Amino acid sequence: MQKISILILIKLIVLFPFITGLTSGNDQNIDHPNVLFIIGDDMGVDALSIYNIGNLDAQTPNLDELSANGVKFNNVWSAPVCSATRASLVTGKYGINNGVNSVPGNLSTEHKSIFKEIKEQTNGLYKTCVIGKWHLGRRNNYQHPFEHGVDHFMGILSSGVKDYYNWEKYENGKIEYCNTYATKYFTDYAIDWINNQKQPWFMWLAHAAPHAPFQIPPEGTYSNDNTETNKGKYIAMIESLDYEIGRLINGIPKKVLKNTVIIFLGDNGSPGRMMSGFPSGRGKSTTYEGGVRVPLIISGNGVTRYNDEEQALINVSDFYTTFSQIVNPKAFPNGSHNDGISFRHLLDHSEGKNRTYNFMSMGANRRVKNTTYAIRNESYKLIDKGANYFEFYDLISDPLEKNNLLNSNHLTERQKNSKDELLDLINDIVNN
Repeated sequence: MQKISILILIKLIVLFPFITGLTSGNDQNIDHPNVLFIIGDDMGVDALSIYNIGNLDAQTPNLDELSANGVKFNNVWSAPVCSATRASLVTGKYGINNGVNSVPGNLSTEHKSIFKEIKEQTNGLYKTCVIGKWHLGRRNNYQHPFEHGVDHFMGILSSGVKDYYNWEKYENGKIEYCNTYATKYFTDYAIDWINNQKQPWFMWLAHAAPHAPFQIPPEGTYSNDNTETNKGKYIAMIESLDYEIGRLINGIPKKVLKNTVIIFLGDNGSPGRMMSGFPSGRGKSTTYEGGVRVPLIISGNGVTRYNDEEQALINVSDFYTTFSQIVNPKAFPNGSHNDGISFRHLLDHSEGKNRTYNFMSMGANRRVKNTTYAIRNESYKLIDKGANYFEFYDLISDPLEKNNLLNSNHLTERQKNSKDELLDLINDIVNN
């Protein structure tokens, strides 16, 4: 009898990891938080009232609450256009180093993607999913997300939808038309996918909204009552996006949500016609602040700062190392990889290094003859537009870049030194 009891006990000990692995999906992986990464399309910092720029006044209670329960980052640079931002997020490299420096772009699989990195860092533990806008390959290359290591993809391959109520959906190599408002459909799909997972997951939820075409969202998902103009529709689309973010968060079981870090990012500055607060003509597609400065809000698992603001310089290339350290704290011990520097430590005030400068570029295209480079340190920003034309701004006293210091007859010693140092940095980055 005693021998039988000992045998049963041994079997239970052996089976214990397997038994616990079957319980409630993500609960068993408390050391491996889920990552919910949400991207808003064509949303600069002026699109959200919590940044106090302009007077767009979109009502975003769910993003406001996310900020109140976490960290709002004030100095985040994206690329000026969506494909270039996405390529930097996927590779941890500047556009000039990953081959996607403008739109459209076709990201080569020679670059190891964040999806493959997450798999390697966790020995295949995580499931990865991309829902929504991809825009990193050719429109008819249905396999491109999978070639970059995505486990599951459903969404759109091009820059956006032609009609939010009648759009082409790509899934499992097939195309079909969907008549559900795209933002709602993406949210429904995300909720269903998350609630069917039994392993830790990384979800890349890239909304098309509020990118053009500007259309009135479903009734009950927005509060703005002036939707006769495109700007009014744009505001309503931001509010509807916020509504769906709230519905998504509420659709995740509490135990799973407790083990999830939630990240919201704008992919580039607001389009010129919709921009608020920044000078005219200095929004999306430019390297001015209105084109590259975007909202970033992080809350949830591992975030111990609440209703806090962070002034550190963040670049979209930094997400690669940051995501890696979220799923595996031992990843990249020196805190950097490719062009990125992890900002994981800023979520809980642990030790880590911060950027001393931020860099961004915009590739030449049919509208602009030369590639434009922008770089800033804590105080100053230099824009190199090629053909030996430069602009230089003090972002502390002039955050909207209204006063080009090079129009003055005299720079202070500090200003001159900063300008020279920033130009040297541009040359080092571009030529290496």
